[in-house]
Order: sequence, then C-alpha cells, then structure tokens
Amino acid sequence: MYLCSRNKRTEMKVNRGLPSAILYLSILLGGLLSACNGAYPVQLMIADSLLAEGNFWMADSLMGAYKPTDADLRQNVRMYRHLLGLESRFVKGDLTSDDFSLADSLARYYKKRGGREWGLSQLIMGDLYKIGGDYPSALDCYLKTKQEAEERCDLVLQIWVNRALGNLYFTQRMLSECIGYYRNYYTISTQKHDTLRMAQSSFFMSRVCMINNDIDSIFFYLNQAIEFAKGSQQEEDITTPAKSALADIYIQTEKYEKAATLLTRHPRDDENWAYWHLGQHHIDSAIYYFKRLLERPNWRGRVEWIKELARLEEANGNLPTAFDWVKKLNDAKDSLKAHSQIEKTQKVKALHEYNQIKFERDEIETIVR
Repeated sequence: MYLCSRNKRTEMKVNRGLPSAILYLSILLGGLLSACNGAYPVQLMIADSLLAEGNFWMADSLMGAYKPTDADLRQNVRMYRHLLGLESRFVKGDLTSDDFSLADSLARYYKKRGGREWGLSQLIMGDLYKIGGDYPSALDCYLKTKQEAEERCDLVLQIWVNRALGNLYFTQRMLSECIGYYRNYYTISTQKHDTLRMAQSSFFMSRVCMINNDIDSIFFYLNQAIEFAKGSQQEEDITTPAKSALADIYIQTEKYEKAATLLTRHPRDDENWAYWHLGQHHIDSAIYYFKRLLERPNWRGRVEWIKELARLEEANGNLPTAFDWVKKLNDAKDSLKAHSQIEKTQKVKALHEYNQIKFERDEIETIVR
C-alpha cells in the first residue's frame, strides 16, 4: 500500500494574578526554611519541577528572578544552576553544539555524585552527541540515563529518555528498534497523567502505527495528540506536524477538502501542497511547490519530485524543459543509489556499535547487581 511510504517528515499557559502570588509567597517562605548545608535553593528546585511539568514560562521567571546570596555561590549550587539552564534548553529543544563544553563539565562533575543530576546530565549529553552526529556516544549516554531513571523510579527522566531513544533509532531508520521505546514513552506519560507528554507521545505513537501500516490507529493518535496539546506551551510544535501528517493521509486518499482544512503555510507542508495541487491537476501550482522542495537536501524525495516535474512539464507541452528534468532525474537516481549504499553501510556499522554498547551496559548492570 502506498500510504505513508512517501518520504515524509513524520517528526500551560501560566495563570497570572493570585495563583502566581501564592506560589511566589510559598517560594519565599520555603527559602527562609531551607538549610544551607548543601541543599539547593528552593526556588531552583521548584523551577526544576516546573520544567518537568512543561511549565516553561514560570520556570524561566523563577530562574530569572533568582538572586543568589554569597552563601549560594558554593560550587554545588553554581553547578546546579548551570544544569537547570541546560535542562530548560533541553525541554524546549534549544540545545546547540555551543552547549557541549558546559554539558561535558557538568557530566564530569555529577559522575562522582550520581543521582538524578547525573542522569539528567547524561541525557543532555546524549542530545548534544546526536546533534553532532555521534549516534553511538548518544546511545551510550541515553542508556546511562535510562538505568539511573529506572533505579530511582524517576518517571520524568524515563519519559524523556524513552523519547530520546525512540527518536535516535527512528532517525537511523532502525524502525523495529524504536517501537518499544515510543510505546514506553506513551505508557509512562499516561501513567503520570502528563498531558503535554501524552500529546507528544501520541504523535510518536502515530509513527509506530505508520511503521505497522495501522491506518485507524494513526488517525486516533494524531487526533489525540492535537487534543492533548491544546493549552500547552508547546501546542504549535505538536499540532503543526500532527495536522501535517493527517493532511498527508487525506491527500493520499484523495480527500482534498479535508486536507485543505489542515494545511498551513509552514515549510513542512510544502510537500503536502505539491501533492494537493497535483491531485487536483493544478499544474502550475504543483510545479511551483515541487521546485521549492528541490531546494532542500533530501536525497530520497528528490528522485520522486524530479519525476513529477518532468511529467508536469510534459503535460504543459514544455518538452525541452521536460527533457532537462529527465536528464536531472538520471543524475538524481545515481546520487540516490550512491547515498543509499553509504547509508546502508553506516547503518550496519551503527547497529553493530549500538549492540556492543548495549551489551557492555547490560554486563555492567549485571556486575553491579
């Protein structure tokens, strides 16, 4: 079946006023009662909890308003503040390669101390390794976080690390490997009644259903993701790709009116628009969007897009232009073949490294127990 085989991108509001005033009062009272014998300032601990809940705006406000005293400048508080800053960037998806040095320092610092901070620092390091394209190192970090999260029964870390592991394998096209992690991500989010992560995990569960070609479940999870995301501080980040995936299915099943209600002008919908216009024989508009798609570094989609452009130009009677696209199509096929061979080699190598890392982690865990 053609459905979902095309090369697609299948990637609280703060109540102001009295509730906020009560929260800040609680923070101040807690700060007066907190000890200075190594415990973190209560403001930072609450900010950490808010980040875990997906309440980014309030967490940012707390961290911005926090004014450390001389006593708070001791090393463990300073390092915790740095960790919290990276955690904030992590949950928002804002980490960059520039964060690597600080994250590495934090990972080394917390290695001797263990605990949640150690697991969180490894999770952040895993994301940074992934950003840098070092997937085996990313996996190693994620597995360390997974072990720490399970030993501590830390559901938030378990949610985050299962999502990270699922995405890692999905990125590497190891589809059978990602399914279990995405299911864990969904199950734990539901168990914790975390609606933000339930929305995110519902979207990722739709990937599982796409892999299994379970159409009814795809619709269920995508619509559920949209519903759960309402009112969250990442609503657009969830609903935009979810609606795009739904529109893709409607276009493939020729339900163009339904697709039109979901399509946006976001760049991720360019391919949907190309096929939407193609399906309704809007030749010039389809050509426009397929040309836009060719500006992207997408080897798998390139062959199909050029093929459509050659057909459309021929239908328009522009035979010389159509012939030019045919020549480019042959070049694209050769490039895709070479790229696929490299990708296949890298996948085999990565799978070997992944299995070796997992084996070593399992060995260490057995010895520790």
